[in-house]
Amino acid sequence: MGGVGRQSTCDLAEVRDLEERLREGARRLGTIAGRCFESMLAEDSVAESAARLGQPSRRIKRLRAQIREMAQTFIARPEAA
Repeated sequence: MGGVGRQSTCDLAEVRDLEERLREGARRLGTIAGRCFESMLAEDSVAESAARLGQPSRRIKRLRAQIREMAQTFIARPEAA
């Protein structure tokens, strides 16, 4: 009885839309923020992101906080994108 139901398909579309809006929002914050977002999606730790991007951990933490805040705004107000 497997397969993806209509609700799951809608949920997946919403997640993909949110991801794309976050990707674009992160890019607007700058190149490093866009790369930081990709690193978050890859489930890299702060230390891994910092090393990969050649940035201090505190900057990565700050960027991640901005991206999470953006996500909360988009979820609370979908028209905010």
